Amino acid sequence: YNTAAKGLAMRFGIPMTEYDYVNMSVGYERSEITLLTGAGSRYVDFVNTYGAQYDSIPGSIGWVRDGRDSGYYPTRGSLRRVSLEAGLPGGDLNYYKVNLQQQWFYPLSKTFTLLINGELGYGGGYGGKSMPFMLNYYAGGIGSVRGYKYASLGPKDLITDDPLGGDRRLVVNTELLFPMPGLKGDKSVRLSLFADAGTVGGQEQYRDSTNAIQYRDQTMDLSDLRYSAGFALGWTSPVGPLKFSIAQDIRPQEGDKVEKLQFTMGNMF
Repeated sequence: YNTAAKGLAMRFGIPMTEYDYVNMSVGYERSEITLLTGAGSRYVDFVNTYGAQYDSIPGSIGWVRDGRDSGYYPTRGSLRRVSLEAGLPGGDLNYYKVNLQQQWFYPLSKTFTLLINGELGYGGGYGGKSMPFMLNYYAGGIGSVRGYKYASLGPKDLITDDPLGGDRRLVVNTELLFPMPGLKGDKSVRLSLFADAGTVGGQEQYRDSTNAIQYRDQTMDLSDLRYSAGFALGWTSPVGPLKFSIAQDIRPQEGDKVEKLQFTMGNMF
């Protein structure tokens, strides 16, 4: 499918204390989706439900408490994020997404810092509508579970084998951070040993007695967690943060797409 959208949004950030701030946004979008030949059933179902052209009024509110000693090279403290996103009444898309993130940084010595990161996302629809497929959660790759291809975890399309994503997501990361040997004074480069775990749950496809594709809710069980461990390098380069990782997948399941060497540009977590 192809999509095109136009709209506008207003965003505000309000500092509450030295460590806390609240952010909020509201916008309006008009989108159009064009199905291509061979489009999957979930795309066809979406057009049948919402139409090829639809309006949305996305809104969000969030709270952040940042007690880290540095946003650039943290070695101690914690970071907490709580946010609620929703398609507000008046638009065609009626959905909500609740996102939680907690990070802790523990200095083990002058050289080593332990990072623990946890993320939980949960979404759904209201007013008799489901959460639109393009807003699903995904996991896999740097920023979630390294060693698996980006956004590859969770339910798959039975025909194309593409990831479907889901309305639930759980990710946990532990990382031992330390400076590059010989470059202790250079805070633009950091190495780490890590272990990741995560999973995505949502609607999975199955074939009924007539061989037609149907959907059913997939329970997100801890036994579905994917694991990995490896080595990473983070570099705050002149063009932005870069991160490289080499990971070994642990307990992969049938259909998982692994990728040992990965690279990304942007936020570390």
